Amino acid sequence: MINVDDPAEVRLPPMQNLGNGASDVDASWERRGRALLRWVNADDVHALYYAFAITAPPDPASLWGMWQAMQSCPGFEPVPLNSVTEPLPAALASREAAIRGTEQFRTAYEPLGAQFASVTIENLVAPQWWVDADYVETLVEQVPEPDDLEGLFDFCFAPGSITPPLMLGKSGAVVTSPTRGLGVLSPLRIASMTPSRVTFEFDALPRPNWLWLSMLPENGGILVLNGVHHVGALLRAGHTRAFALVRRGPVQAVLNFKEPGFFKPKRLVARRPPLVRDFFDLHLSNEVRIRSTVQFMRFRLQNPPEIGVIPPTTS
Repeated sequence: MINVDDPAEVRLPPMQNLGNGASDVDASWERRGRALLRWVNADDVHALYYAFAITAPPDPASLWGMWQAMQSCPGFEPVPLNSVTEPLPAALASREAAIRGTEQFRTAYEPLGAQFASVTIENLVAPQWWVDADYVETLVEQVPEPDDLEGLFDFCFAPGSITPPLMLGKSGAVVTSPTRGLGVLSPLRIASMTPSRVTFEFDALPRPNWLWLSMLPENGGILVLNGVHHVGALLRAGHTRAFALVRRGPVQAVLNFKEPGFFKPKRLVARRPPLVRDFFDLHLSNEVRIRSTVQFMRFRLQNPPEIGVIPPTTS
């Protein structure tokens, strides 16, 4: 029997390293980012400090002081939120069809009414209080030219990837991701079968990093459900549009607002919600650093396996 742990951020047990050693992962223990403290509720400030293992500012009192300063900071006046959505350019029909044909789209997006669209990005609403600033700058280097439609589509619908190190033990294995890129497992299948041996196999698949948006009828905005860092990179590179999957309906159906990193729903539907571009305005955001974590998925083989007897059938 194979047991699969949900992806999480914890310390891993010592296992055989199948990658190229420590050089395969970011050795930095700290991530530098920007925070939108203006929209964090007062009761959540101290909880965020510990939930995200914040390293700078150095203590909860300092984070509280930054939060207080943001509550009286100017520059948060309401802005028009009506992002313009249009159908994808006809030249991208084959790429759209390829995404529609994937199991991921059919099972996770199509049931939620996802539609392909070209969207203006200046005032997209941000769901989270913090972004990794260094990761955004890395993505900026990958942004295609504005007239490269196929390149822009591939950037907005980036495939996931699983990179070393992979770790193998006597009765299990671990796949890791420093960027929360782990997805699902493929169905178990028979790789080969002989009278003396049956070999089973399955695939650990990465999570597609598709730009995923949701309409906010309460204030006319569009919320980024996935892809905040990619939107930030496009903004930093001077782009005004992105290609995305867009849905309608309550965001509570697709976001878990019990997670500490998300803003409360009332903040997202306010007249002046947090915007992705606010992360890159030094007057509206603060530098906050957090301790690095690594996401992992562990597969454990039950050995000896469960062996039983199937009772005979009666006619």
